[in-house]
Amino acid sequence: MTHPLLIKVLNVLAYVFLLSANVYSGFEGESGGSPYHNSHETYITPAPFVFGVWGLIHLLLGGFVIYQFWESANEVVVDVVHWHFIIITLLNTLWLTLWTDEDPILLVKIVVVIALFILKGLSVAYIEGFDSDIAGSIVIAWTLVGIFVEQQDPIIHWTALVLAIISIFHIVKGLITLYRKSSRSGEYAPLNP
Repeated sequence: MTHPLLIKVLNVLAYVFLLSANVYSGFEGESGGSPYHNSHETYITPAPFVFGVWGLIHLLLGGFVIYQFWESANEVVVDVVHWHFIIITLLNTLWLTLWTDEDPILLVKIVVVIALFILKGLSVAYIEGFDSDIAGSIVIAWTLVGIFVEQQDPIIHWTALVLAIISIFHIVKGLITLYRKSSRSGEYAPLNP
């Protein structure tokens, strides 16, 4: 078993590494090759406004890094999150580092469409299989809308729109289901009859 303090310290280092890589990439500007400025158009590059969510993401990740040092977070950090946070931050930073501008071929388009279907599948699974994780599904639908808005290739453009609509449909369905469950449970019923 891994020592909890080791994981927590590595989480802090990984967060600082991710934050600094994203800040550095954001300050590079149009000529620096930053993905946040549409310097490298790809088939899955969303509209620039989609990247605005990174401020909230970094705020929440920073909250996690601080919260992990409370006693109540030990079990979650050590047993559930474990090495996943570190791996994800390193992969994200690797993606920023390897950002290239190459002409895509047909195989790349096929892989992108498959990736879009995987995203849609995750969005639906968040609603249908994970006890209505609406927030996760909203993030994926938001990304699909951003890809639809930005992409000019008709296959990617329209595939992203259709899959975003399907995801949004499932989000609405999940919200309705969640509302029905909460109204039946009596959880929100008044205390005095």
